[in-house]
Amino acid sequence: MSIFKNREKIEIEKELEELINHGGGFGCPDARENHKENIEFLKHKLTLIESKKVKAISILSIVIALTSLAVSIFNVFFKG
Repeated sequence: MSIFKNREKIEIEKELEELINHGGGFGCPDARENHKENIEFLKHKLTLIESKKVKAISILSIVIALTSLAVSIFNVFFKG
């Protein structure tokens, strides 16, 4: 996917893959439910990591847009 994956995301993906590949063999319903909850928790952690990236890109885009606006205003009023 991306060559810039951080270590935390790689570790979570490995742990998630291990949980998914573990399969059945649960003796009690609580163990199966706990297994499902662990998978959902790891998926949630991956979603949080991705949302942090989106947030950083959004902030960078806003900074670039504001810088562009400031340069445009400078050109209109001071270089006129």
